[in-house]
Amino acid sequence: MSRLNSFRTAVVCSTMLCIVGCTGPKMTLEDLKKMPMPPKPAELALLDPMVGTWQSTGEMTMAGIDQKIMGHGTQTISWENDGRTLVERMKWESPDMGACGTMTMMTLYTLEDAKEKEFKVVWASSMGDMTIGETKYNEKTKTWTTKGRGWDPMMKMNTQFKMSMTMPDPSTMEWTCEQWDAMGFTKMMTMKGTSKRR
Repeated sequence: MSRLNSFRTAVVCSTMLCIVGCTGPKMTLEDLKKMPMPPKPAELALLDPMVGTWQSTGEMTMAGIDQKIMGHGTQTISWENDGRTLVERMKWESPDMGACGTMTMMTLYTLEDAKEKEFKVVWASSMGDMTIGETKYNEKTKTWTTKGRGWDPMMKMNTQFKMSMTMPDPSTMEWTCEQWDAMGFTKMMTMKGTSKRR
């Protein structure tokens, strides 16, 4: 979906939400005061093992480049919005990439489907790229699987993003992520790494 189509979709959805909200049941201010806060879903606890400060190392391979690109970073993961949104802030450095090798990243996790244990994920970085997708936890394999779509400002193209992450122990995260072209025909980048709790 192009940026223009995404914008049009957002406008349509916002308009529909406004219409639905305006035609809802009539309430008084006293009725509003009596409304309780929505209960916090128990499924949010699935994200608790990620909370903390981590030191990460990894290697990246890119289409058209023979050499592996090494990198390292630190990240802090914490609960915000009264424990309903998990926020990850990360600084990553790959010295071999020159000016593009130092970047900051932010990821937001919010519960989307409690029954399916699925979370909405929004990822953005200081390079101007952004990915929006979903991540789901498989209790049998203890693995998080993430899929999303985004925009790569360096390549000036829409992309697909895939990631898997598992925790072999409470102080270790092992992860693999891939970036593909929008149609999923060409793999543009693969990154593998490990994060250790500090």
